[in-house]
Amino acid sequence: MPLFAMSHGIGEDVGVLFASAILLGDTTMQFPIGWLADRIGRAKVHAGAGVVVVLLLPMLPWSMAHPWICWPLLFVTGAAAGSIYTLSIVACGERFRGPMLVSATAIVGASWSVASFGGPMIAGTLMQRVGADALIGVLTVAGCAFLVAVWWERRVSAVRVSG
Repeated sequence: MPLFAMSHGIGEDVGVLFASAILLGDTTMQFPIGWLADRIGRAKVHAGAGVVVVLLLPMLPWSMAHPWICWPLLFVTGAAAGSIYTLSIVACGERFRGPMLVSATAIVGASWSVASFGGPMIAGTLMQRVGADALIGVLTVAGCAFLVAVWWERRVSAVRVSG
């Protein structure tokens, strides 16, 4: 994120704060998002978080010229992206018990770790070859993959209920 910011004319010192704004949103908003999920349903909030990420990320390059929108955009995107992981762990707790729960949460954690390891390598390579905005493309594709998984899960669940 700092390299992305610097490619848009933001200084190093402020560019580093971009990652901090995302992490601040992630960290501070998990309890409110959990509360919201308890009130309107985990599945709705989980899917909504994916939609927020996919809609807001493409706005980030444009927002660089408008600090009044850039900082809230980073904060909200971080909150939504972080809640995808948190609500995935909650979904495991809704569906599994005992050893199956341990396995499910381990798979979610391992998947997140693999993405956290491989994503920066892919994004960094594309940023060098295509340009800094490739970071936004990689993150948006990941968000879209999540939404496809949500859609697929709903589709399979509907077939099980009707079949």
